[in-house]
Amino acid sequence: IAIGVIGGSLFAYLVIMSVTKPLTVLQDAIQRLAQNELTINVPYADYKNELGEMARSVVVLQTGLQKAAAAQAAENERARNFAETTKEIGAVIASAAGGDFTAQVEKRGKDGFLLEISDQVNTLVETSRRAFNAIGQSASSLASSSEELSAVSTQMSANAEESAAQAGTASSAALQVSGNIQTVSAGVEELT
Repeated sequence: IAIGVIGGSLFAYLVIMSVTKPLTVLQDAIQRLAQNELTINVPYADYKNELGEMARSVVVLQTGLQKAAAAQAAENERARNFAETTKEIGAVIASAAGGDFTAQVEKRGKDGFLLEISDQVNTLVETSRRAFNAIGQSASSLASSSEELSAVSTQMSANAEESAAQAGTASSAALQVSGNIQTVSAGVEELT
């Protein structure tokens, strides 16, 4: 009977160990996954019993965690790109506000909304640059025309003064001729 009890106890111990040891190994795998060790090899997934089913469930959990980590990494990258592009746009606008219209937002590595907003800022800066160049050219042309107008005005003033002087001379001559005609006329009357 003692041998039967010892044998039964040994058998029970082996059965318990054959269940608890794999469960402990799976528990360790789950804890490693919880610590973000997402590339571990999950044991017992190839078993065809309940332990295998549990291990395959842990593999499904691992795959879900890997996808979530990849999605989080992609979101972090988008947030980093957004922050960098926002900073770049701010620098380009500050340069333009300071009169430097040569700065452009880098478009390489951008897509979607960030590429579109970068294009729009670059177009705005380029349009402003062209507008200010045109205004500058118009101002230069206006200044040149103003100088020419001033020269023409000065010339016209000189011509007016000369014409006035000539008119004065002509007026004097006309008065002298009128006086001479009156003298001749008076002389003719006396003769007649």
